Amino acid sequence: MPWQQYVVDVAFEIDTFTGLPAYREIIIAVPRQSGKTLLCLAVMVHRSIGFGPPNGPAQNTLYTAQTGAAARTKFEKDHLPTLYASAFNKRFRTRMANGHEAIIWNNGSWISLTSTTTSSGHGESLDLGFIDEAWAHQDERLEQAFKPAMMTRANAQLWIPSTAGKSDSHYLMGKMDNGRAMVNAGVRAGVAYFEWSALSTQDPADPATWWGCMPAMGFTVTENTVAADQKSMKPAEFRRAYLNIPETDVPEDWAVISERDWTAILDGLSKPQDPVVFALEVTQERTFGTVAIAGARSDGATHVEVVDHRTGTGWIVERLVELQRKWNPAAIIVDPSGPANSLIEPLTAAGVTTIQPSMRDVSVATGQFIDGVRQAKVRQVGGVPLIAAVAGAQLQPLGDAWRWARKGPSVDISPLVACTLAAWGQANFGRNVYDVLQSVW
Repeated sequence: MPWQQYVVDVAFEIDTFTGLPAYREIIIAVPRQSGKTLLCLAVMVHRSIGFGPPNGPAQNTLYTAQTGAAARTKFEKDHLPTLYASAFNKRFRTRMANGHEAIIWNNGSWISLTSTTTSSGHGESLDLGFIDEAWAHQDERLEQAFKPAMMTRANAQLWIPSTAGKSDSHYLMGKMDNGRAMVNAGVRAGVAYFEWSALSTQDPADPATWWGCMPAMGFTVTENTVAADQKSMKPAEFRRAYLNIPETDVPEDWAVISERDWTAILDGLSKPQDPVVFALEVTQERTFGTVAIAGARSDGATHVEVVDHRTGTGWIVERLVELQRKWNPAAIIVDPSGPANSLIEPLTAAGVTTIQPSMRDVSVATGQFIDGVRQAKVRQVGGVPLIAAVAGAQLQPLGDAWRWARKGPSVDISPLVACTLAAWGQANFGRNVYDVLQSVW
């Protein structure tokens, strides 16, 4: 199909100065049943044969999907039948031992399956990696395993194809946010980003919407099929699977900060300068925790970003110890009047000194953050948890001022609270941590 051809035409472009592939990372966001599986298989075969002997060294490819079991199912039901029916059926043999499945080519190249554990991808050097169905991954553990294995391979590429995810698809949303920002900035090297999706404001029942975002329409997908599915599926799942719109729990009221104002300060390439400030927050039910960072930018704006957002609270102390050691932040902020107050003593015992704002400071921080967003003095890099928090946030009175309401909203607002506290800390303690402590004392 044309979209498949377009992807491979761009993904295999060669940098004329180096003679190497122009892109080491290829991100593809496309609706389901668009032909992604066949595209991935074609790329793996091309790399194994076209890049392998006699044209170059034997190629090592690793493939994974949302789970190890899902990868094996796709391997058995899609990849192998297609290869057996192709002109390549005499050029490989298979190994089907559970956990060690592989296609072994006659020229010495391998296509292997791997699991989704933290040890995946460790070991031998890697020429080609596939993190298929990336929506199912909540963090970067697979990428962090794959990329070091590619470091010594000049032609290495990491492919990340997926349909849009759900509210906890943090890894994929980060990739999509970054890809969109790079395209908008005109970056044409390093990362190739492809996306076919509808706008959330488009009518999901309108065939014009389908034709605008479903690249397999007219080839392997028909209007009648989509129309029938649109009537029978849950709206959120239809938008995700067919229109490639992330299924999030984002409310549509944007009661405090408008969607327009929040979108206006999106900058996927934004980076904070040293010194930075961290802040943490947990939900009242202690089901989620968030660590955020804030730092000044070269243009004077304040960068805010969610560094980590996970279930529970057991991971937070260790994570902040790690961040303190790596960044030597100017301050680490914890609201003693909020549910994160129980972490202050464990953090102190672990050698992490915290700054604890007063209730007045918290109300000031809230007002400053809202003003900063509306006046475009803040920049953010996106991400589903923070978008959901901003969209669903409400205010509660605090004396004559306001703070973010922890009770009431159905959405987890810990990412917004953490970013608000971090921005306040940056404004007040954006200096060396020892100077901060001296000023507090």
